[in-house]
Amino acid sequence: MKKLFSLILFISIPLLIKAQQSPEDFELSAMKSFISALNKTEKVRLSNMIFYPIKVTIKNKVIVLRNNKDFIFNYERIFTKTFKSEIERDLSWQNLLFDSKDGSWGLGVGQLWFTDYGKKGVLCSAVNTVW
Repeated sequence: MKKLFSLILFISIPLLIKAQQSPEDFELSAMKSFISALNKTEKVRLSNMIFYPIKVTIKNKVIVLRNNKDFIFNYERIFTKTFKSEIERDLSWQNLLFDSKDGSWGLGVGQLWFTDYGKKGVLCSAVNTVW
């Protein structure tokens, strides 16, 4: 009985912690983690924070990244100094964008969008490099 109780507690605690966070806090935490990895140029970590397939625009051409390998290969072409500067300039944690259609949260003026994919967690669902 004691082992069963311990097992239930072990499984329940992470769920309770997540349940105590509001959806906004949960998404905000993931977005901040993404920006932190972006600032440190942690390509592999970032590649694991993307929902694939994802469309991005590189030099006015839309390409589809199908997996981590595609993301890492194209990283410098996507996250140029100019684009990273735009994200940094427009980043405001107080004025997040929200799309009620699909529950996505956006950063800046819509350069990055994040969606909660349940068990997969909050992942970057869109990268908009051109306006």
